[in-house]
Amino acid sequence: DAYARLIGREAGDLLQKDIFSIIPETETSFRHFITQAKESGEPIYLYDQPYQVFAGDRTIEGYLNVVYQPYRETDGAITGVMVLCQDVTLQVQARKKIEEAQETARLAVDSAGLGTYDVDLRTDTLNASMRLDEIFDVAHASERSRYVSAIHPDDLPLRKEAYEKAYRSGQLEYEARVVRKSGEIRWIRARGKVFFEDGKPVNLVGVVQDITEEKSFAEELSRKVQERTQELEQFLFVSHHDLQEPLRKIIMFSDMLKTEHLHLLPEASQKRFDKIIDAARRMSAALRDVLDFASLSKDQLFTSVDLNAVVESVLSDLELAIAEKGASVQAAGLPVIPAIPQQMHQLFYNLLSNALKFTLPGQTPLILISQQHLDADSIRLHADLEGGRQYVQLTVRDNGIGFRQELAEKIFTLFQRLHSKEQYAGTGIGLALCRKVVQNHRGKIWAESGEGKGAAFHFILPL
Repeated sequence: DAYARLIGREAGDLLQKDIFSIIPETETSFRHFITQAKESGEPIYLYDQPYQVFAGDRTIEGYLNVVYQPYRETDGAITGVMVLCQDVTLQVQARKKIEEAQETARLAVDSAGLGTYDVDLRTDTLNASMRLDEIFDVAHASERSRYVSAIHPDDLPLRKEAYEKAYRSGQLEYEARVVRKSGEIRWIRARGKVFFEDGKPVNLVGVVQDITEEKSFAEELSRKVQERTQELEQFLFVSHHDLQEPLRKIIMFSDMLKTEHLHLLPEASQKRFDKIIDAARRMSAALRDVLDFASLSKDQLFTSVDLNAVVESVLSDLELAIAEKGASVQAAGLPVIPAIPQQMHQLFYNLLSNALKFTLPGQTPLILISQQHLDADSIRLHADLEGGRQYVQLTVRDNGIGFRQELAEKIFTLFQRLHSKEQYAGTGIGLALCRKVVQNHRGKIWAESGEGKGAAFHFILPL
């Protein structure tokens, strides 16, 4: 019945009938093997054999596993051949799709110039592609040590650390130098995935890419950027000095005129004098802030910084503003982190001075500074943070005027102001400077707020 269904026939149509007269299209593929099995007396096994039969106006195609088994009488004489068929069409089609996908992946790997490897971590043996041999400039071998020996000695600790991390996380990634037989040094990037059994790493598969050209390009680009940055910084320093000098004179002489001759001027002219002085002072402050922003660099010396001491120093700087506002600032238990001390001072100074500036009338300002160590799950929520590092999240929260949440990204833009200079003084550079400081420390900063509901500035820094 099963065979009849397979070829689109009724079982009654086949019984006691010559198979080739009913299904002549099978004669080409079956006749030869039936004869061979009968004459040799040995069974024949065929796998994944394509077949094609016609059922009315339909053509049925597929694949069979076929056994041709000689049929013997009690006296040993072969009087027939039993043909056993198993339809494996679905299995063969599925395997072909896998093979096509593997071939596509292989072509992609070859086109990208990637070397591939498969390591049995239980035996420490490796199966490497020819391209991997070329990248490491070693003779093909199953000994993993032969490839490891080509890695620059100074980069072996980094590789060891990457593997230790991979045995925990399942993901391997590192960059290192390879020393070729000629002495030439090439850069590689290795990526891989670790597979586990009962919680133990048993297998590693991955790819290695030669990134020497990429590294050279990045270094050249970095050099050019550094040159342009130095030129820009020099220009800013010169411009800052050249512009501040006439501004100082404008402010100085305006103050002198105001002190000595203000009483001789009508009230409208007195107000104009005040506007001239205020405008000059705002421009001077803006120039100073621009210079501070442009001077921020992540190449400055990192050292252990106690954020409690930083906040204490900032509160000392803001002592007068705190007293005038009657503000309460609460902070305790802040961590010690690797950071650039001056930039940490700038960060907290700008955040706290903003909290003191944007207060609600008639309400005592309250500023809270808190910290929270992030666990691995919390770190994974932030795609731009580096895995495998420890981080702390700090928050500066106030009960001031706040802002609409849809403006939370806009406020970090250079020269961006949400209020007029008549309402609140400032240059619109402070929060842009805060973001740059946090970015220099490979962190992240964002804000949460609502109108009249205060603001919370969260920033994450590495420990």
